[in-house]
Amino acid sequence: MGNEEYAILKDLAIIVSSATVATWIFSALKMPVLLGYIIVGILLSPVFGLLHSSDVLGEAGEFGVMLMMFYVGMEFGFERLKKIFLPSLFGVVSLAVVMGALGAVAARMMGMSVTDGIFLGGILSMSSTIIVVENLGMRGQLQKPFAQIAVGVLIFEDIYAVLLLVLLSGLAVQSESGMGRFFETLVLTSTFVIAVFVGGKLAINMLAARLSLSKEPQTLIMFAMCIILALGFLAKQFGLSFALGAFLAGSVISGSPIAGKVENLTSPFRNLFVAIFFVSVGTMIKPGLILELWVPIVVLSFFAVIFQIAACFAGAVLGGARPKDSFLAAVNMAQIGEFGFVIAGLGMGLKLIDDSIMAITMGVAFVTIFANPFIASRAPAVANLLSSHIPQLLKKPLDAYSRKLTKIKDIALEHENLRAMARGAAIAAVYAFLFNAVVIAGVFISNGLSGFFKTDLKWTMYILWTIVGLLALPLAVGCFRKAESCAGSMTKVPLGNLPVRKLFIKIFSIVAGCAAVLSCAGVYYGVARGYVSFRGLLSGNVICGVLLGVACYGALKNFNMALESKFKLIFRRHLENAEAYRHDRMIEKIKSRYSWAIDISEVEIGDLSPAAGRTVAQTELRKLTGAEIVAVKRGLFVIYNIFPDTALYPGDVVVLCGEPSQLKAAAEALAEKRRFSSADDVAENLLSDFSVSTLSISENSSLAGKDLRSANLTKLYAIKVIGLGKSGSALRRPYPEDVFASGDLLVVMGDVEKIASFKKMFGLLE
Repeated sequence: MGNEEYAILKDLAIIVSSATVATWIFSALKMPVLLGYIIVGILLSPVFGLLHSSDVLGEAGEFGVMLMMFYVGMEFGFERLKKIFLPSLFGVVSLAVVMGALGAVAARMMGMSVTDGIFLGGILSMSSTIIVVENLGMRGQLQKPFAQIAVGVLIFEDIYAVLLLVLLSGLAVQSESGMGRFFETLVLTSTFVIAVFVGGKLAINMLAARLSLSKEPQTLIMFAMCIILALGFLAKQFGLSFALGAFLAGSVISGSPIAGKVENLTSPFRNLFVAIFFVSVGTMIKPGLILELWVPIVVLSFFAVIFQIAACFAGAVLGGARPKDSFLAAVNMAQIGEFGFVIAGLGMGLKLIDDSIMAITMGVAFVTIFANPFIASRAPAVANLLSSHIPQLLKKPLDAYSRKLTKIKDIALEHENLRAMARGAAIAAVYAFLFNAVVIAGVFISNGLSGFFKTDLKWTMYILWTIVGLLALPLAVGCFRKAESCAGSMTKVPLGNLPVRKLFIKIFSIVAGCAAVLSCAGVYYGVARGYVSFRGLLSGNVICGVLLGVACYGALKNFNMALESKFKLIFRRHLENAEAYRHDRMIEKIKSRYSWAIDISEVEIGDLSPAAGRTVAQTELRKLTGAEIVAVKRGLFVIYNIFPDTALYPGDVVVLCGEPSQLKAAAEALAEKRRFSSADDVAENLLSDFSVSTLSISENSSLAGKDLRSANLTKLYAIKVIGLGKSGSALRRPYPEDVFASGDLLVVMGDVEKIASFKKMFGLLE
């Protein structure tokens, strides 16, 4: 009994200990650590049988996927999705078609049924989100254009996986409702994503200011975990994945004042649970079955990698991405992901596929996941080689197509009426999906009341659906307005010599707006009639809703306009606060200041880097490598005015300019190569270059009342505040919003003379 009670803790202790050893070994061998975790899982469960709580560990691993997707959501954001929308969408479509055909052909060659081929094609079209993101993150490439395309493909792939599961489930009942359920799921998915994103952005704007003032990190940790789990489970209620809900949670927080703090605080949890996830993947792999089917597994793995790269590349190029970015994105996508196990498990649960499909899925996933990091690490060199040797007969059409598509986009962006039409259509669609969200909320409440109360709820349902109609009315009015304006912009677009009269424009606009309202009404009454009488509800709506809408149309219109303005302001602020936005602005500013720059890269100064604690002049980086330090990112600040005496500290990110070979040499020179024989050596080495001092803010100090951001101490005085102790509280990490007060303790790091000058300037005490 005692052993059963502590089985989970025992398994966790074994996993964490083994994963730690694997991290040391694979880091020393310069191999991907993720592969070490998978090997640990294989050894611990199938080989030695040391683990007993596989279901619990699998759920813990699922939480790791959620944390990783939360991180991706904060890094990615929907404002960046529109830039790579077409390449990502076309990439998923191309993958679905090509890999579906490969699955059908492979199943036929192995003597399997058509159904086996359909399931196998779906399995082969699924890449691993967590593998791709983790590999890109470890290489520091998540902000690269090709990485953004890869992440965009993964997002669409997650939605495609849900739709695919709906269609495959329909095979079990042999009904024609599969396509109907497909479109129903598509609408529900779109409604969920848009409603959560819009509502979340509005809600986080009200909460972020209050949360950013919190001095307790536990508050932010609990808030982050709450929103991740809440949206994850809400997504599951819609038949979607936990990972998609967590991604939306990250997108909602992205760009808010608390985004940086939340990312730093959740990072340790993410690393731990991601390790557990990969160990749990290893526990599902059965070496015996893989060895029995090693021939089809190896052959199918080879063709899966080749066809995945080709399909994703073709789709991304067709969507207008550069061939090089398309190739690099495709290479990183070339493996079979964890969703393949879900599809295979569905087929086995419904008794639709051969048992060997699961073994083949495990084997192909194992081989491709193992091979992908090595292939992806060599992809840039292969891309450069192909670019220099590709036949002009193929290169010219690709370049011409890319230029033509770019030109079409530029023309569309420059055309005022087209922009207005697209903007109006997009906002009308958002209103329509928000309208659907209100109706769906009514369904959830109605079902909940029916399940809780066993009495007749006739009048309660009438009241509930009347309230739902009133809440949805402003959204229907907004849909009418935007459809009307969109139609008006459409008729102003030049259509040859067709004369467009004002009367025609007005009639066409009103018809479009009314069509949008009728569509909303159709959704509302079509759903509500399952709970109340159509005639009774219509009568109530005429009395309460229609009269209110006619009488208060102007107020509802003003409400819509105020809501749109508020959301645009929030979105713009969040965009400006986002790390990606600040990064792009930094690169633009550097390129404008250093027009000669051939290439730009970023390197983080580690604790044991030779540059840590030294000035730019002391590193002699330009003399040794030819690369030049043009900026230094320090927390939320970027130092653009770089002088020979500018100090570099651990945690700084230096921005380098130069040729690719020079940048590579500079990155190696700044790597953590410094080694010490003892702790005394560490202290002596660090303190010989700079000092760490603890200072107290006196009552008369001019620093009291200022916050860390506005004080700008790093840029003005070349010192860094690494610790802050408020009165009566222990030392902790400082944040830009922290306001200094008399009696506070500051732990500062920098040159001895700089610290002395800073101390004298603000009247600080030792």
